[in-house]
Amino acid sequence: MSWTLPILKSTVEFPGRAEWRWHLQLEFERIASPLRAALIALVWLWWFLVSPAHAVRPEVGLVVVASAVFVVTDLMVVHRWSRILRALPFGSVVADLLLVTAIVRVTGAAASPFLPVFFITSATAALRLTPRTALLLSPLFPIAMIIAAPGSGFTAAVDFLLTLGAAIWSGKVHEARIQHLRDPLTGVFTRSYALFHLEQLSQRATRPFTVGLVDLDHFKQVNDTYGHVAGDEVLRQYVRVVQTGLRSEDLLARYGGDELIVVWSDVGLAEALAVAERLRATVEAARLPLRTVDDAVQVTVSIGVFQAVPGTKPIHLLRQVDECLYASKRLRNEVTALGAREAWQPPIAHGREGKAQRHVR
Repeated sequence: MSWTLPILKSTVEFPGRAEWRWHLQLEFERIASPLRAALIALVWLWWFLVSPAHAVRPEVGLVVVASAVFVVTDLMVVHRWSRILRALPFGSVVADLLLVTAIVRVTGAAASPFLPVFFITSATAALRLTPRTALLLSPLFPIAMIIAAPGSGFTAAVDFLLTLGAAIWSGKVHEARIQHLRDPLTGVFTRSYALFHLEQLSQRATRPFTVGLVDLDHFKQVNDTYGHVAGDEVLRQYVRVVQTGLRSEDLLARYGGDELIVVWSDVGLAEALAVAERLRATVEAARLPLRTVDDAVQVTVSIGVFQAVPGTKPIHLLRQVDECLYASKRLRNEVTALGAREAWQPPIAHGREGKAQRHVR
């Protein structure tokens, strides 16, 4: 029983999880929907060829028209109007089930050549829904098969096992792919997921959001002095220090090497700048003990912060925040921020001896 529990339990939440899961579902739908449509069309063609006398019945004509409308709508929803499918995933599964049930009923019940279509409908439904929902609804498909084709008990049992297996497999794959979104060294998200999250946030956000790049100052000296194993330990501990200063809904990812990217959704420039300054001070005050040598390391970070508006392309956003980081690194242990209104002007960072230690444009 324990092997089904991960599907019934709530999976780990993370920023942008809903968008990421929908992205995976849509990838599958764009493969499965043409196959499902082609199978229905081919079986209808075959049935008309072998059963021409039954094809003239009124109920058959109605179901054929419904099948055609369903196939065309299904393909258009998946490939053009995906937001409708996202809003009504359960409704689309019910529509699938009702259509296949009607087709089987008018084409011979247990002797219908469309009976195998139940299998692909069950499998695609199990992958279209969340694993928990698919698992709980898996008995609906064999029940519908028995209603449509009395006497198909064995086939219905096979369909139930197929649906159950698809739901379990989907849950396992989903959790495994979540694990692959994490950087193996630091445990934070990977660069690829951060870019995906930025793309989704830019498309869907209704309020400005802010992005930061955090970079360790002189990290090469740590590796040269203590070795790369100690350097990895410093990197892990530095990431933990940064994590303590962020909210659960903030995204933290390893952008590359010792650079981290932070995404604050629904956070303006002033608030993000205050958080970045606290992060800078916290890292500067921390002492990172090393297990490989009897010593502790003190490090500092340079941070660039950029506020974006909805619709900002990630490539432009990252270019600007990278310029902010570069301005900070010219003096080290600094925070430089840039607002969206002046996104194409070069940022400036003031030194610690200057009158303004943190400069916001």
